[in-house]
Amino acid sequence: MPTEETVASMWTRVLRIRPTSRDDDFFDLGGTSLGLMEFLQQVSDEYGVELDVGELFESHFTVGVCARAIDRARGVPAVSP
Repeated sequence: MPTEETVASMWTRVLRIRPTSRDDDFFDLGGTSLGLMEFLQQVSDEYGVELDVGELFESHFTVGVCARAIDRARGVPAVSP
């Protein structure tokens, strides 16, 4: 999924570590609240959307969850994982 690849690249810049799975959790990989703000800014810059942080935390804050939230915000139809 292209959005997942972009999210993984963004996380790599923020975390200085590449996620290896769509199920990798931002905070388990060493993410911080400051890193989260940096990621959200990258999302805004790249896609022109603002993400609902509460929605991201309804389940684990993973690459897959972030990608789906970005696609929803952009109006991209859902694709089965």
